[in-house]
Amino acid sequence: MHFTTRLAAFAITGTALIASAMAQVNVTGTSLGRFNANAFTVNPNDTQTFLGLTFRGSTFNDTTSNNFVAFGSAANNPNVNNFGSFFLTTDQFTYTGNTFTLRLTFSSPSNSGGDFVANMLGSVSSVGGGGATVNFGAPQTFNYAGGTFTVTVDNTNINPGFSAPITGHVTTQPVPEPASMAAIGMGVVGLVAKRRKRKVA
Repeated sequence: MHFTTRLAAFAITGTALIASAMAQVNVTGTSLGRFNANAFTVNPNDTQTFLGLTFRGSTFNDTTSNNFVAFGSAANNPNVNNFGSFFLTTDQFTYTGNTFTLRLTFSSPSNSGGDFVANMLGSVSSVGGGGATVNFGAPQTFNYAGGTFTVTVDNTNINPGFSAPITGHVTTQPVPEPASMAAIGMGVVGLVAKRRKRKVA
C-alpha cells in the first residue's frame, strides 16, 4: 500500500475509533413548565392548567447513538422519556397571545457547576375546531466536560379531548480526549519514521 494511502487510512481509522468511543452520552433530566408568568411546577409529575389546557412534567433518561437521542414516548401518568405532555379539554377557549415555558433540567451530561437548565419559551395559539398548538423557540446549546450538546423541542399540536407528548431530541458534539489525539499523533510519527528508515536503507 502506498505510504500516503496508508497514512490516510490510519488517520481515518483512528478518528473513527475515537468517535465510536465517545458517541454514547447518557442524557438524564426532568421537565417542568408554566403558563405565562405563573410559577413553574415543582415536581416532574405536577400539573398546571390554563383554561382548558393542562401540562404535566416528565423524567427522561436515555443514551445517545451516533451523537443523537430522541424523546417522544406517549403521554402518560407519570410521563417518562418525553419532555412532558399536554391535555386539552373539549371546551373551546382562545389561547392565542399566551405563552408556555418548558424548563428542562439536565443532570447528565455532567457540569461541575451544577445542572444545565434550558428554558424553552413557546407561544400558545388556538387552531380551528377547538385545538391548540405550542410553538417552541430555537434550540439551545450547552458546553459540558466532553463537548457540547444541543436540545431541540418540537412544536406540539393538541386536539380537543386528547393528550399529546412534548417531543424533542438532543444532539452531542464530542471533543476528542487529548490522550486519544496524542495516540493518533504518535502513530503518524511512527509511520513517518518507518518511511524515512526505508529510504535510508
